[in-house]
Amino acid sequence: MKKYSLEALWTLLEIYIDSKSAHEDIIRECFLRVEKFEQKYSRFISGNFLSELNHTKKAVLDEELKYLLKISLEVHEISKWVFDITLLPLLENDGYWISESILPENIWTRYIEITDSQLILHNNISIEFWGLWKWYMLDRVFDILAPHFDRFLLNFGWDIRCKWSFEIGLEDPLDPEKSLGKYTLNSWALCSSSGNKRQLKTGHHIKNSIDEHNWVFVSHPLWIYADAFATTLFAASQHAWRDILENISDLEALIITHTWIVISSEEFKKYLTYY
Repeated sequence: MKKYSLEALWTLLEIYIDSKSAHEDIIRECFLRVEKFEQKYSRFISGNFLSELNHTKKAVLDEELKYLLKISLEVHEISKWVFDITLLPLLENDGYWISESILPENIWTRYIEITDSQLILHNNISIEFWGLWKWYMLDRVFDILAPHFDRFLLNFGWDIRCKWSFEIGLEDPLDPEKSLGKYTLNSWALCSSSGNKRQLKTGHHIKNSIDEHNWVFVSHPLWIYADAFATTLFAASQHAWRDILENISDLEALIITHTWIVISSEEFKKYLTYY
């Protein structure tokens, strides 16, 4: 397997390709797309598109932004408002960035107005796509690679999307040096969310979480959905888990609580082997 790496989106992106031939031109195209996307949407880059949107509270909609908003609002509604792209003030106050004023009343997506050609943010809210935008871009990287290679794997901070079949080890919730078991991933994405990663000074980085000790693994054909619902299932109550799993097409998951209540969809269980 040939390996290519890029430090982007605050994480290491690794591309593994099962090919004897060199395809540096295709890899360069992938990395260039990622870098351009980061320059446009990262909230850590002053003066870019996202920065200007949050400053002026309006932007012209292109197809890319329409798609990101569509997915964001869809997941927001399905999760009963747990998943929220307007949590930027809370994230900034936690040390990701420093904000001069934190307004709790901002945290309402009802203040997002979408017309045929324009996005307007009311009530002085700000948005960020950190929980979605990078996965959208990585799905586009997959689309660039797919016509050229029969077997490859993308690893982005140990969240995975692949073409073909790969066995992926699942980290043991009690010991990160061990594997809970192995999951056979067949041309899907696999993402996880847990309470022992990325702790901040005031708690967990997932601001709406109900129980910070849950451990969630989610698979879906698209990376953007796999990660969005890994976050959502982690943050949601136990009451909402089965409702989400039963109503989202192609969404498969394994959820483990700190009391070792285990909930698994049938398809996820089918491809999981415990050690």
